[in-house]
Amino acid sequence: MSRLDHHVALVQNKLTLGKLLTALAWALLGFGVAVWAYLLVHKLFGFTLPRPWMFFWIGGSAAVSAACGYAFLHRPTRHQAAVAIDEKLALKEKFSTALYIRPSTDPFAAAAVRDAERTAENVSLHNQFPLAFPRPATGCGTGILDAAAAVAAVDDFIDRAHSEPEEA
Repeated sequence: MSRLDHHVALVQNKLTLGKLLTALAWALLGFGVAVWAYLLVHKLFGFTLPRPWMFFWIGGSAAVSAACGYAFLHRPTRHQAAVAIDEKLALKEKFSTALYIRPSTDPFAAAAVRDAERTAENVSLHNQFPLAFPRPATGCGTGILDAAAAVAAVDDFIDRAHSEPEEA
């Protein structure tokens, strides 16, 4: 594996991991909303699922599985990773062109591939593609706090309703 292929594979994996983290944040946010809705329905109307912990773990596992499946299905191609490297390092499409024309027997194509591989030996991708904190993850945190506050408020409301003496 040449240094060019190594760089492309590294960026491809990094972009996939970013997609996975974002998909995981969205999936867990949706799962959190479902749990929150269940807790409110349970507290307000007394509806209880049979074996609620089983539903909780199955739902959480389904959310994680869906996020992994999404990240796998939307994994960037080698060409997309090479384009990302070219854009980030301002390489004027050296890597993406080299990947595209590598199978060609044309002398110009061979020279372009050699130039891209020489460039790949001299560039560093260290800290060029950092993983960003997914924005939906902040929604997960606030969703947990909102759910806890809503359940506490409903519990307080129910406790006050039961503790008030009934007027005859």
